[in-house]
Amino acid sequence: MVRTEDRDVVDSFQVFFKEHCREGITELAENYRTEQTSLNIDYEELVEFDEDLAADVRSRPAQLQEYAKEALRQYGLPFELASNETYIRFRNLPERTAIPSIRADHRGRLVAVEGIVRDASDVRPKITTAAFECQRCGTLTRIPQRDGSLEEPHECQGCEQEGPFEINFDRSKFVDAQSATIHSLTPGDGRAELETRVEDDLAGTFAPGDPVRITAVVRLEERGDSPEFEIYLDGMSVSAADWDALEWSPASAEEQPADVEEALEEFQATAASVLGQLSDTVREEETKAKLVTPFVDALGWDPTDPRQVRLEYTDGEINDRPDYALFVPDRDHPVVVIEAKRLGRNLDMEHRTRNYMREYGADWGIFTNGETYRIFETAEDDDRPTEEFVAEIGLDDVHRSDVLLQLARSAYC
Repeated sequence: MVRTEDRDVVDSFQVFFKEHCREGITELAENYRTEQTSLNIDYEELVEFDEDLAADVRSRPAQLQEYAKEALRQYGLPFELASNETYIRFRNLPERTAIPSIRADHRGRLVAVEGIVRDASDVRPKITTAAFECQRCGTLTRIPQRDGSLEEPHECQGCEQEGPFEINFDRSKFVDAQSATIHSLTPGDGRAELETRVEDDLAGTFAPGDPVRITAVVRLEERGDSPEFEIYLDGMSVSAADWDALEWSPASAEEQPADVEEALEEFQATAASVLGQLSDTVREEETKAKLVTPFVDALGWDPTDPRQVRLEYTDGEINDRPDYALFVPDRDHPVVVIEAKRLGRNLDMEHRTRNYMREYGADWGIFTNGETYRIFETAEDDDRPTEEFVAEIGLDDVHRSDVLLQLARSAYC
C-alpha cells in the first residue's frame, strides 16, 4: 500500500513511464500472456529524468519497486496484466561494485556486480504464495512465502484448529527460480564469490562459465541460531558482460611457476605428505581440494581464474558436467576435461570421461582419484574422433611424465 506522503513518487513514475517507457509497456501488454512479465527501466534514463528519484532507487530499491508497480497499475493496462504480478527491473547502473567490497552496510541497496558464473542450479519451481487446505474443514489459508523454510498457518481461519494442513498446489502461486555463484575477477580482502538468486524470466538466462553483469539488491539471510548472517544478491537484471571489459587481475608473473616439471615435482612432494594425512573415508570434495586442484595448478592452470578453469562446467545445452574444464583464450570449448573421484575409488568407470571429451570437443581427458591419473587423448580415426587411452600415471611419477607436459597450459599458450 502506497502511503499518502509518497504519492508524489508514484506520480513521478507515471510521468517517467509516459515519457520514456511507452514502447516497453506496449511490448509488455502484447506479450504478457506468453514469455514477458517484466518492465525494464534504464537507470541512466531515470537519472536524466529525476536525479533524486534515481538516488532513492539505489538506497531503497524494494520500496521504489512497489511505487513503480503502483504507477504501472494506474497506467491503463489490460485488467489481467494490471492485476497480476509484474516485475519492475532496474538495469544499467553506471558504477560497478566489486564483490569483495560488499559488506553489511550494503544491505537493502541496489548494486551492479560483474563476474563469472562459477556454478548454477537447475531452474526449479518456487512457491511464492502457499494455499494451505485444512484437512478438517477444507478452508484455504494463503500464506505469502519468503526465502528460507516454508511458513505454515498457526491455525485454520475456518474451524480455528491447528491443522493438519496440506498444500493445495492448484490454488498456490509458483514462479521459476534459480541460484548461481558469481565469482569475482577483482582481488580484495573480502569474499571472492557471492550467491545470486533470480526468479521468473531471469531464471535460466545464464550457465556456468558465462561472464555476467548483474543488478541486484543486497540481502542478508539468517544462519540458523548464529548471530552471523549470510550475504546474497537478489537479482533484478542479468546481462552478458564483455570478456575484454571485465576488470580481471591475474596473479603476477613472479607468482607463476617458471617450469611445469618443477611445479609437478613440488606437487608430488606435497601430495605425498597429504596422502599420509587422509583417511580411507575421505570425501570426493576433499580429494579435489587437497589433491586434484593442486595438480591442475601445477600444470599451469590457475584454479582461481574462471577464464582458465571452470568447475562443474556446462555450456547450457549439455547436461553432463565434468568436475573441471580447462580453457585457452582462442577456443570456445574446453581443451581438457577432468572427472575426479574420491581417494581410493576404483577408476573403472572411464566412459564418463570419454563422453565429456566427445560432447565438449576436448583434446584431452583425465580420470583421477587424486592418486592415479588416467589420461585420454582425442584422435582422428577414419575422420571420426575417438577417445584413446594414453597412459596411467601414479602420483610418484607425475613429475617424470612427458604426457602431462602436453596437457600443461604452456603447451597451448
